[in-house]
Amino acid sequence: MNLLTNIFGVARYERIMLMRTTRFRALGLIGILIPVFLGVVLSIAETQGELGDRAAALGLSAFIPFYFFTYIQTVLIAFVAGNFR
Repeated sequence: MNLLTNIFGVARYERIMLMRTTRFRALGLIGILIPVFLGVVLSIAETQGELGDRAAALGLSAFIPFYFFTYIQTVLIAFVAGNFR
C-alpha cells in the first residue's frame, strides 16, 4: 500500500506542476478538440454516404481521429517535456 501512496503522491504533484502552465492547457485543449471534430465530421460524412462503401466497411471514421490523436499527443509531449528545467 505504501508503494501506491508514493505513486499517487508523485502523480498528484506532476499534475499540479503541469496544470499551472497555460501552454499545457491550450495544447491539451487543441489535442482533444481536433480528434473530436474529425470524428464528428467523418461520422456525419459516413452516414450520408459520402465516404463510400469501402471506407464505411473499414470503419475509417472511427480510426482516423485516433490516428491523428497520436501525432497531436506526440507534439504535446514534446512541448511539455521542453518546459522542464
